[in-house]
Amino acid sequence: MSKVRRRRTRALRDKLAKGLGRRALVRVSRSIRGSDTVEGFVVTVGDEWLLLAVLAPTIHFDGYTALRLRDLAEVELLDAQEGFVGRALKARGEWPPVRVEVPLDDVADLIQGAASVAPLVTLHLEKDDPTVCHVGRPTRLTRRRVHLLDITPSAQWRDRPRRWALSTITRVDFGGQYEQALSLVGGEPPS
Repeated sequence: MSKVRRRRTRALRDKLAKGLGRRALVRVSRSIRGSDTVEGFVVTVGDEWLLLAVLAPTIHFDGYTALRLRDLAEVELLDAQEGFVGRALKARGEWPPVRVEVPLDDVADLIQGAASVAPLVTLHLEKDDPTVCHVGRPTRLTRRRVHLLDITPSAQWRDRPRRWALSTITRVDFGGQYEQALSLVGGEPPS
């Protein structure tokens, strides 16, 4: 990573830490072409990854997303907990976001940690195609690859795990309503 990029990442990490300290809603934009912006509350900032409690447009929490810090383009602090969103979440009994402990300094540890708190994880390889993700259960992690037993959008488990290079993963989601619905309908993965 270049000196300029490291300095920019450090500045964005500082802004995220400020958002965490203020319990502010943040909007995160990334440098990956075609990737979406994400709004949520900072749960943790690691050396390599950021963990957000995702805010759905309906003003409910919708799981967690981990984003690579090196892909961040912009971080906006939007609304403190005393603003509309924070007050609405408090009124719904959803404030503060539940803190989950997942490692954020190594993608393999992150995936394993996410799988320990949620039945399914969603892996994004956005540099290949920002419109495609892979939902499933990790069955094996090596130093370079994750083996993921996919579940289809119709909640059918595939026969065999597929392998993905850890270096290509740009985002990891877990605990969201979509993953929960797939898990409810699909049940436990085949052994």
